[in-house]
Amino acid sequence: FWKKQYVAFYVCCGLAMLTKGPIGYGFPALIIILYFLCTKQPSALLHMKLHWGIPLALAVGLPWYFAMYAVHGQDFINGFLEVNNIIRFAAPEHPGRNSLFFFIPVLIAGFLPWFGALGQSVYHGFRIRGNEGKFLLFLNIWAWFVFLFFSVSKTQLLSYILPMFPPLSILAGVYVRDLFASEKLDRLWSVLYILTGLAAISAVLYFHAKVQGILPHPLLLPLIL
Repeated sequence: FWKKQYVAFYVCCGLAMLTKGPIGYGFPALIIILYFLCTKQPSALLHMKLHWGIPLALAVGLPWYFAMYAVHGQDFINGFLEVNNIIRFAAPEHPGRNSLFFFIPVLIAGFLPWFGALGQSVYHGFRIRGNEGKFLLFLNIWAWFVFLFFSVSKTQLLSYILPMFPPLSILAGVYVRDLFASEKLDRLWSVLYILTGLAAISAVLYFHAKVQGILPHPLLLPLIL
């Protein structure tokens, strides 16, 4: 999308439909629309070759759906589309495990050892101007849209927010690159290690019951880190 290589973009959208269902097609569309709205250029959608791009993506992704419907009939609609896509978002599959805050410790633990620089990386992305600044804004929208979408979902699994880690990794990489250029590495590493240690303790204590069966004491993991 960013390099305007639209054939590859739409083919990948179709493959995402095969990998993760309709949401694999919907996420890129919603994130891009949000980006164009935030940058006040909604007319840019007209330059994305939608007239042949959307049919191309559907041509890649839809044949499997037709094939499954031909084999399983209404059971496919009820099981795959209704239960696994709509109902799982609207109703908890694991009652008691869903919360608006469920993915905060997941993000903390999942982004180690770089979580200590996450806040600075996100803020740094908003400060940069020009074309790179627009790219970093796109990455921020991508990451936090995924996080917020699954935070309000009623069914929540640890792996759901994995799609936010690639954009966050690029944001952190840009921040570290610019710190090298400005020779402010002392501040980076001190903040990184302090916050990462605190984050590790918080995350491990949150999953105390799960970790207890693996380590002799749940505090051993943050001490090792």
